[in-house]
Amino acid sequence: MSAYYIAESPYKDQEYNPYPSNISIHGNLYSEGKRRPSWRNKLGFLFWLKFKKKTPHILYDGIQNPEHLDADGRLKKPYRICIYNNNNESFANLDAANKFKNISRDLSPYRCQ
Repeated sequence: MSAYYIAESPYKDQEYNPYPSNISIHGNLYSEGKRRPSWRNKLGFLFWLKFKKKTPHILYDGIQNPEHLDADGRLKKPYRICIYNNNNESFANLDAANKFKNISRDLSPYRCQ
């Protein structure tokens, strides 16, 4: 999941919402097969640097619309990203807004339905 901003490309449509929101990832079975990122692009190289051969199944860039956050800095209910009821999942919030400094694998902020 990524905000359009990570593409570093401008957009002109004023109606377009560049932030991921209201997403539910559930009921999936993830396997432990090879998860090597490609080195063909910047993101693939970044994933290799941060995760080597164990790129998480679910990746989130962590870029959020400040208008969608509550007082605690979490996404308000209508905008939540919920990850639940999966088997063998792995996750990482890349903290792209802060130059990938605080990558988190903590799924607890996304455990909702």
